[in-house]
Amino acid sequence: MKDKDLAAPPASPAEGDRYIVAGAATGAWTGKTGQVAARQDGVWRFYPPQAGWIAFVVDELQLYHFNGTAWAPGVVAITNLQNLTLLGIGTAADATNPFSAKLNNELHAAKTVAEGGTGNIQVKISKESAAKTASHLFQTNFSGRAELGLTGDDNLHVKVSADGAAWIEALVFAAATGAATFGAPTVTAASAASGAGLRLPHGVAPTAPVNGDLWSTTAGWFVRTNGATQQLEVYNAAATFAGVNVGGALTGATAGSFSGAVSTAALSATSGTFTSALSVNNGAELNVWGPGSTVRLRFVNDGTTGYLQGAALNLCGIGGGNTVATVTGSLQVAGVVSPGADNTYTLGSASLRWSQLYAATATINTSDPREKTALAAVPEALLDAILAVPIGAYQWLDSVARKGPDQARIHFGPTAQDVRDAILAKGLDPERFALFCKDPKLARVAKTRIVTRPVAPEIVRIEKVVIEGGRAILKAIAEERAVTRKVTVEDENGAPVMRSMPVAGADSSHDTGPAFEPLTAEIPVTEEVEETYETFEPVTGEFVYGLRLEQFYSLLGLAIRRKAGF
Repeated sequence: MKDKDLAAPPASPAEGDRYIVAGAATGAWTGKTGQVAARQDGVWRFYPPQAGWIAFVVDELQLYHFNGTAWAPGVVAITNLQNLTLLGIGTAADATNPFSAKLNNELHAAKTVAEGGTGNIQVKISKESAAKTASHLFQTNFSGRAELGLTGDDNLHVKVSADGAAWIEALVFAAATGAATFGAPTVTAASAASGAGLRLPHGVAPTAPVNGDLWSTTAGWFVRTNGATQQLEVYNAAATFAGVNVGGALTGATAGSFSGAVSTAALSATSGTFTSALSVNNGAELNVWGPGSTVRLRFVNDGTTGYLQGAALNLCGIGGGNTVATVTGSLQVAGVVSPGADNTYTLGSASLRWSQLYAATATINTSDPREKTALAAVPEALLDAILAVPIGAYQWLDSVARKGPDQARIHFGPTAQDVRDAILAKGLDPERFALFCKDPKLARVAKTRIVTRPVAPEIVRIEKVVIEGGRAILKAIAEERAVTRKVTVEDENGAPVMRSMPVAGADSSHDTGPAFEPLTAEIPVTEEVEETYETFEPVTGEFVYGLRLEQFYSLLGLAIRRKAGF
């Protein structure tokens, strides 16, 4: 409403203007006192008010309500405030804190059963997804000192800070299991006496321990499990495990052995060796992983054959590098070496040749007529060309460079270019015949590519009590921990996998939330990095020429037979 104090229409009303007609109305408003006059389609239309109508009068910046008889200032009772953008109680709210309160006490009381309620009360803080935060932040003069809530995942975190900038995670309760994990604060020499993350009393053993009890005495640490009391091994002594799953790094100062299955996230030592056989059982395999969670090397035992798999395998001896150019090792095989598919792969290439092939007998080439077309006559012009090819003695230039002209050995035979030229001189295409080879020259080139790999592990310091010489010493141990993030598990169609939540307690009136929640899993946090690698590419316009000498000499023998008349 633009106004409520006019008894006569304004001289130049705009379309859509609305007024509450004042008393003793005149002109077009005569007899319309108290009604809402609205300018529509160039004329005045009137609406009698109903009890409960609320109007905002612009020129007064004031709310009025119609009480059934007259328009009264203010709103007597507001029972709903919806979709407010800012609300400040005792202070001003802003965009960062749209609800702000400055007060000394705050009370939340349950609505009783007599009042139509349940007698229960819950304060709910709901975040958008697991990766978001829902927490209570406690501050000193508006600087954070403690935080309690779901910070970055669905586990309950308790964090503390001395300055509001550096935070220490003091305690975490796992959402899936309820297990509590205590933080590991940094301990310096000056604060070692008070820096322990968790302290348990040291004294005598309980008289009636129950499963889960943990205590220490002068004899060491003890735990009650499965109805029996077990003493924990000291940190640096040799230990034997009869079947243990180790989730983190397993380290030790002295020798230890495993008599059962062991699964580790990281098995490391400053130095150490396997003094006996490392076995892979029937149906098992040993994998070596590379960046991007890719298996680079697999040792497999399928119960019949043991074999090694690798996308690319370079054999390097001591002092050798990890590139093809520096391979210095040797490979000895007690069985048959064969390619993965018949008549598919080459042994070497025109640009990467074997220097010498040693064998007790000559190579066997397939010559089964069932795999050939019928034998045909050799063109006379080709035989004439072969007879014209010069055959002489020569030395390899790389041997001359290494050994000198007097030591480099002398070889005999034709050259590929002479064979090519002789065939061309007879009007034939040398590349139609298998004895002449022309392959692109390959050059080693360095390239880069973007690969995805897990980010580097975090180095964290944890405290451990080490027994040395009858003394219990608190030491800070550096440990690697993989960086992971929590994600929702999906089925093959991309829908989240749901699991049922624990059954609600006896108080059925307690709001336990939804009956199901998404299944989550920890996966490595990855990064994209630039990786340099070597490959071979053809050199434009350059070729390596070669001959299949057995075919050349077969043609030469045939030409000589023809010339001799048999």
